[in-house]
Amino acid sequence: MKITVKNYKSCRGNEGDAFSCTMYLDGKKAALVEYAGTGGEYEFDFSISDKKMLGGAMSQKYDEYVREHQMKAEDYKPGDENGEYFLYCGRDIVLEEFITAMLEERQLKRWCKTNVVYRFKGDEPGSYFQWKLKWTPQLAPVIRGKLETLGARKGKALEVIVNERFAA
Repeated sequence: MKITVKNYKSCRGNEGDAFSCTMYLDGKKAALVEYAGTGGEYEFDFSISDKKMLGGAMSQKYDEYVREHQMKAEDYKPGDENGEYFLYCGRDIVLEEFITAMLEERQLKRWCKTNVVYRFKGDEPGSYFQWKLKWTPQLAPVIRGKLETLGARKGKALEVIVNERFAA
């Protein structure tokens, strides 16, 4: 199943950022999701999709995915999946992973407009370096060579030049 987040809007809340977004499952609008930023649970409104599908099919589909995802977690203990907390906490955790990935992708695209964005193997997850240089496909071999040389001096191998992902 492919989960996509669109129409993400956020603002400051009492206990972190408040937000609202639309969640899509396999390309179909599944739910409106809101979080008030007060430390509570996310509010999932599946009624936008379930009006067309009897029996809450979209919410059931998402809950199945959440259960599978949660059972793969390191702290999973057999029998946990029967608890109500397991499912509702899991709904938030799973969606949060997709929101975080979407926000990171958005930030990387922004940085790539004016910088060469790269990382070395072994760097902390989510950390990137920026080189104030406009990336172009013509300069790509030169830039790659310079970064590989820099990595060799640090004893690290170049993992990725993010600009190559967004080049079209």
